[in-house]
Amino acid sequence: MSQVNVLKILVGILIVMNAGLIIFFFNGPGRRMPPGGGPENFRNIVIRELQLDDRQQEDYLRSARAHREGMNRLERDQAELTRAYFDGLKSGTQSGDHDSLLAKIQAIEASKVELTYRHFDELKAICREDQLGHFPRILDRALNLMLLKRRKAPPHPGRPG
Repeated sequence: MSQVNVLKILVGILIVMNAGLIIFFFNGPGRRMPPGGGPENFRNIVIRELQLDDRQQEDYLRSARAHREGMNRLERDQAELTRAYFDGLKSGTQSGDHDSLLAKIQAIEASKVELTYRHFDELKAICREDQLGHFPRILDRALNLMLLKRRKAPPHPGRPG
């Protein structure tokens, strides 16, 4: 199997896992938020830990709203393309634009990463010098929340812990 095909399969698996997580969190029991309490709580953590003043809070919250709106739009587009990508499995046929759909899905994923990077770059830019020392910890917390990384996941059944 060529390296390109392996990469396509891996990207497909990652997309399916991403879609599964999205479905789980939006349709899961009680619509629970990931650890950390979700965006509202994280915004409060950022404001508190960086000790943002009123003007900084306005700038940060404006950036956070724009980021959330952009992410919602990208996630809707990605979900629509992902459904179209997998529709061929239902009917047993693959459309000619299968590779094109995959490329669009990949481009959206890249856009989501870049949008988030710009959001945190904006946050860093509004920080005063005395606040920048706390920024790496905030960024680590955000990445852990985004990646749903837990301190220690329980061992998989049948595998050594």
